[in-house]
Amino acid sequence: MKVIDCLFYFIVIGLNSQVNAQNITPKKLPNIVYIFSSDNGPWLVMEALGGSAGHLREGKNYTFEGFEGYAGSPWKQAVAAHDTLLFDLRTDPGETRNLYPENRDLGKRLLEEMKQQYQNLGPFPPSLVVRTASDNSHFEILAARRQKIDQPDQGYIEVDGSKLKYVVEGEGTPCLVIGSSIYYPKTFSADLRKNLKMYFVDLKWFAEDYKPENLDSVNIASIVQDVEEIRAKLGLENPILMGHSIHGTIAMEYVKEHPDQVRGLVLIGSPAEWGNATYEKKAAALWQTASSERKALQEQNWGKVKELDRLTGQEEASARYNNMSPQYWYNPTYDAGWLWDGMTVHSEVTQHLFSKVFLNYNMFQPAVTIPVPVFVGLGKYDYVIPYTLWEPAYESIPDFTIKYFEKSGHTPQLEEPDKFNQALRDWLSALSK
Repeated sequence: MKVIDCLFYFIVIGLNSQVNAQNITPKKLPNIVYIFSSDNGPWLVMEALGGSAGHLREGKNYTFEGFEGYAGSPWKQAVAAHDTLLFDLRTDPGETRNLYPENRDLGKRLLEEMKQQYQNLGPFPPSLVVRTASDNSHFEILAARRQKIDQPDQGYIEVDGSKLKYVVEGEGTPCLVIGSSIYYPKTFSADLRKNLKMYFVDLKWFAEDYKPENLDSVNIASIVQDVEEIRAKLGLENPILMGHSIHGTIAMEYVKEHPDQVRGLVLIGSPAEWGNATYEKKAAALWQTASSERKALQEQNWGKVKELDRLTGQEEASARYNNMSPQYWYNPTYDAGWLWDGMTVHSEVTQHLFSKVFLNYNMFQPAVTIPVPVFVGLGKYDYVIPYTLWEPAYESIPDFTIKYFEKSGHTPQLEEPDKFNQALRDWLSALSK
């Protein structure tokens, strides 16, 4: 059998000391099927759980261990549990640094190669190893995860007395999506959750259990501190940080203060400027390019504004959003009411946010270097946050990617999900190299 040449440290199960443990080169052992696994668990059957230490975390001296009984084996020491392990034994023989998080594409490619080799072997003879009940811990964990695919993890984080709900969906690279645990999960496709483990979290203005605070003390710095408290309480180390609309702008402000806490930043339909002359000029200029039909529909909607003044909270937010559908969506008649269903909206806080906190806002003044990779996604038909607010490149962001979506408005992840997902996957792939 071909041994795949890679950085992975393979344990050979069921072989004796005739196998060189340093370079995993089999000597001439006729009529033997070589079965390879990663550090402590079978990759192919365990999928994302391949390599989990499971019950072996207390020490590699079980029958499941490939070198059990190997005279002089150095592997009989306690190990920590990991999801997936990737080591370079040439430079790190003690297995102290897991390289997988920064080499995910390599890991996936190697898994596919291993799966192909596995399939090429054909049917296996009956196993000579009798498994015990305790040996099934990996499989029980995997079964539990599969069962929970449609039952996302959720809970609450308390920040300044407000209880912020979070919902966790998907598998893959951790991604903290700030804003709403109700609205935003609806906007991203299930397909993207195959690449990202998405932590959707409320900010205070969308919290069902909100503790009113002195709005004079609510500013960019205090909101950034809320995000840092959320990240820390969720136990997220160097996640992708993602935000849509003003929440993306907040995410950028967070990175300015905490660049070492995230591995990448994703902004979708987010304003680089707001509440100033530049914003007003560029928004007006883009609206001038809109079709006469779109403009007429918006004028018709403006005639209904007085009817909205009696509304408050979620009803007001949903109604006003739909009233401006010609400016928010590629489809000018799109009904976004379903996105707002179940939402709690504290209008006094959102009004303070847009009218005071981000008044005269310019993301790049004063100039601050952003050391993490940044992905910006913008819809060409977003007349509320015009794509023209952004430049194609910035000296202050060395690793900057901007993508325009030709048939999207304010929410390209929902309006053009396939193209959005592919663009983001490409960026994530480059990020992992």
